[in-house]
Amino acid sequence: MNENEALVEEFMAELNDKYYPQVARGLELVEAGEIGPGMDMLARPLHTIKGVTGFMSGFEPASRFTHKVENLLKRIRSAQARPERSDLDLFSRSVNAIFSLIENIKDQGRADLEQLDELTALLEAAAGQKIAAAPSQDPGLARLENGPNGAIIGFRPGRVHLEPERRALAEALKSLPPDAGLTIDLTGVASFGSAAWEVLADSTQGRRVSVTGMAPACREVFYAYGYDREIRVLADEDGRDRGA
Repeated sequence: MNENEALVEEFMAELNDKYYPQVARGLELVEAGEIGPGMDMLARPLHTIKGVTGFMSGFEPASRFTHKVENLLKRIRSAQARPERSDLDLFSRSVNAIFSLIENIKDQGRADLEQLDELTALLEAAAGQKIAAAPSQDPGLARLENGPNGAIIGFRPGRVHLEPERRALAEALKSLPPDAGLTIDLTGVASFGSAAWEVLADSTQGRRVSVTGMAPACREVFYAYGYDREIRVLADEDGRDRGA
């Protein structure tokens, strides 16, 4: 087995055992109307698939197609208005097509791109469209308080996914001394997007950051993407994570 064959075997194992379950769960959330959490769940595995297939010999077409799917994901994810059903259907079809394309390349040694002509054209057309913006939301969702162990940042009840919310969080973090202790209180927050977790993770250098009050959807993204390596979870007296 040469080096590329070994890489392909390792990638296919991860694709089936790790990435596909994450993608399937993300699509389930999207189908259930949980657009923000679903897109957050899908973003990282798709980005990884695009990157790995890009440097595996023969799999470059899968990387290029995944890039087009990722562009649609970003457009849906950044919009403030709910996407059209047609966009969500196109996205789901395209995500499933990524896995079929990869299997096709592995089994036949080449990509049957004719089967993707329709999807590719639709994805390229969708890339030039814009989702109408909803009325702007109040970006001041983050609140900053002083606590016994440092600063506390909390949020109004709801979901933290959009750019105004992340910007408010980033501004609150910038106002703190670089070595200040920090607790993130997610009590009342139904879901906290992976992009918002990334904003927090970027602030951990030189600072002790903790989180409390995580609802199940918050915890799912937090642990799935490994943010527990950088952010400490405060526990109740019985030893369980708060929000469990």
